[in-house]
Parts: sequence; C-alpha cells; structure tokens
Amino acid sequence: AIAVPLAGAGFSGDSSSAGALDSAITSLYDLPGGPATIVGIGVGFLAYGVFCLFRARFADL
Repeated sequence: AIAVPLAGAGFSGDSSSAGALDSAITSLYDLPGGPATIVGIGVGFLAYGVFCLFRARFADL
C-alpha cells in the first residue's frame, strides 16, 4: 500500500508527495471496503503477535 506513493514520488522526483504510513492507511480507508480491510490487517498483526508469544513460550531449545 505504501509502495505506490513511493514509486510515484521516485518517478516524479518530488519527495514531498510520497507520504508515509498514515497516508497509506488513509488511502486504504477511502477505498470501498477499506475499513474492513484495515480491521483485517490489524487482526492479522494481532494473531501473528499471539503466535509469536506461544512459539517463544513453547519452543524446544
């Protein structure tokens, strides 16, 4: 999601148009189904964090 603005800024030579992560999330939010997509991404991050906690706890070292 953030690669498109960065590529556009790279081709145009205008670094101020690149934005950051907040502009990428805002552009996702403006799409149809954007809020559901953002919630899905957040749930995925949360699930991965829980997975990492369990993996660290029950790892056979």
